[in-house]
Amino acid sequence: MLKKIIKSLIPNILILWYSLKPLSKRKCPICNNYGYFSAFGIPPRVDSQCKKCKSVERHRLLYVSLKRKKIQNHFKKDSKILHFAAENCLKNFFKKKYKNYLTADLFEKSDLRINIEKINLPSNYYDVIIANHVLEHVNDLKSCREIRRILKTNGIFISSVPIIDGWKKTYENKKIIKKKERILHFGQHDHVRYYGSDFPLRIKKSGLKIFDIYSAKPDDIIKYGLLRGEKIFYFCK
Repeated sequence: MLKKIIKSLIPNILILWYSLKPLSKRKCPICNNYGYFSAFGIPPRVDSQCKKCKSVERHRLLYVSLKRKKIQNHFKKDSKILHFAAENCLKNFFKKKYKNYLTADLFEKSDLRINIEKINLPSNYYDVIIANHVLEHVNDLKSCREIRRILKTNGIFISSVPIIDGWKKTYENKKIIKKKERILHFGQHDHVRYYGSDFPLRIKKSGLKIFDIYSAKPDDIIKYGLLRGEKIFYFCK
């Protein structure tokens, strides 16, 4: 009986092994590591996580997008930068380069302990605010109104979120509160929505204006191990 069970499992084990096997060597633009990336996520994504700095696709996409010359005037050595839920791979990069860079989080270790829905900081202060995969966890309208308040005039807000472009309207349901249900509906137990193509319009309600959207080119997707179609949104005050 045991032998039959093991034999029946072998095809599934082989399928899983081949599906997680790296496709190609990639280069991490953040730490310059070149080699095979690990699978990461639920369900696992092949070639997702850099083995050196532990970055995943959205971290590398943000880094690549920041290299564009058109926004470099916002990233001066003395620019005041606030980064919510800062990822270690990006935090290390920013701290070395910008003297007025601070991290903020309500639960994890950070420079500032802040509730993004009620930010206890002065108005018109920051040049740049970053929130990478944060807004799907919180009341996004409250949060973005607070972000707009503490941004300087012409300051920028950089964000990415889980998004389904084929959906015209963001999907949310306040009745979905159990962890298992949230995984089923929103992809993660602590997410409260899945964004549709109306994401920029939702953020516009806070008074922030969309001025650019960045998505990686095919060559960069292959080279850096990025997700096809993933976007970084740039808003301004």
